[in-house]
Amino acid sequence: MFKYAFFVILGFVFFISSCAEYKPLEIKNAQIEKKLSQINKKALKSNPSGKIILSKIENNEPLDENDIASLALTLNQTLKIERDNLEIAKAQIKSSQTIPNPSISADMGFPVAGNIVNTYDSYSIGLSYPIDWIFSYSGKVKSAVLEYEAKKLNYDFNAYQVMQDAKITAANVYYLEKILKQLSNKVDLYKEIYNTVKIAYGKQLVLLSDLQLAKNEYETAKLAYLDTKNLLNKENERLKEIVGLPLNVNLKVNFKPHYTSKVPPLKELYKNIENRLDIVAYRLAYKAQEERTRMAFIQQFPKISINFPFSRDTSNVQTLGVGISIDFPIFNTNKAQIDIQKATRKKMYDEYVYRITTAEFDIKRLTSDIENIQKQLSFLNTDYENSSNSLKYYEQAYKDGYISMIEFYKNSNDVINKKINILNLEKSLYNMQIALEIASAKKIY
Repeated sequence: MFKYAFFVILGFVFFISSCAEYKPLEIKNAQIEKKLSQINKKALKSNPSGKIILSKIENNEPLDENDIASLALTLNQTLKIERDNLEIAKAQIKSSQTIPNPSISADMGFPVAGNIVNTYDSYSIGLSYPIDWIFSYSGKVKSAVLEYEAKKLNYDFNAYQVMQDAKITAANVYYLEKILKQLSNKVDLYKEIYNTVKIAYGKQLVLLSDLQLAKNEYETAKLAYLDTKNLLNKENERLKEIVGLPLNVNLKVNFKPHYTSKVPPLKELYKNIENRLDIVAYRLAYKAQEERTRMAFIQQFPKISINFPFSRDTSNVQTLGVGISIDFPIFNTNKAQIDIQKATRKKMYDEYVYRITTAEFDIKRLTSDIENIQKQLSFLNTDYENSSNSLKYYEQAYKDGYISMIEFYKNSNDVINKKINILNLEKSLYNMQIALEIASAKKIY
């Protein structure tokens, strides 16, 4: 009896020692506030270039294009959650590789009535183990592995998108700073015009309507300046959000966008769509779903368990046997689960076709828009250069007294407006280039 008790205690100790330890992860406001107000230096230093980037931020030095991309890849909160999802997918592979535990049953009986002289207490011990899992084991593991590989590729694609988004936002900051400088010149220009008209009105040389018009144009220029400044502040905040920096950190950017002179042929761009990481990831996810659909068909067959009972009856006869138990599929034939998996597979198939089709339409639209903007820029740059050269003659004519100050300032304003139009088009062109790279999975410049 003591021998059996020893083995029971030993088994219980083994079970306890193999159990995982539970550690709570509480949500504490103070801890979250600390994370929100400080740079994650530990994560940044784990990056090969992280120490250099951290030093630049602490010394208030500007970050270049590679610094911004590296910072976004390391500290972006969305990517952090994606990495957590990858850990979940890894755990699901382990879960799929586990096999069922055997089960042990035991019972005892005591004679209580009838001819109970010279009888014994009865008992039985049974060991049972399911064997139906063998038929679906390989499919479960394959599905989990494919799902993990799909999520890993999808993470790589999302990381690429985050880095490109950081570059777009940095480019927006770059262009908005230049536009803001032009608008500042425009405000100064209209201020001079307004002051000149006000003096002329005091001398009764112009009408009240002229004064009001000059004032309106001056105020419109100020509003445009303030709106652009507000937009610049928002883009700076968005850039910090993308690269994972707290709002209280001062971020300087030394970033100059690159442009393509010629867009690759459409056939070449279309051909490369299937190499896009999210498309490859979706194909793997579809294969994983195919395995889940196949398993649903396998699981319509009944569950099978084998058991090995050992028992003693009241006459002290001991028996050892073997048995099998099979579920009888009357009420549940797994048809509902099969229909769910088949419908999910059809949905994923249609979504895959939709992604390919959408990518082709995006490429066609972006290619057309890029070529159109390039043509506009070619014309506007020539026009701006000619207007800038002409402005020198207007300035000399104004100094020589051939034209009025207002006429000279209006020509200056036209040159500023043309430069702002060029900067806005260049900003749009850069954004479209990045969008085309993402849609086609091909480097454009």
